[in-house]
Amino acid sequence: LKEANAWKILTSAGFASEVEAIRRRGANPNDVLRQKADFAAKCRELGLSFDAQGALVVAPDPADTPEP
Repeated sequence: LKEANAWKILTSAGFASEVEAIRRRGANPNDVLRQKADFAAKCRELGLSFDAQGALVVAPDPADTPEP
């Protein structure tokens, strides 16, 4: 957790790049970007959306809304 927070701070402050953080974890940045794009496309296909923190945003069910 400490290391993850450190990388978050370093990239946010501009002292390190996201690419460097990904490589330090042993991953390929291009693979990560492809995975994120595929995930986002699948979420759109399923009608899912997330807030800025990554939490699932659930739209209210229209059936639960009383008519005026």
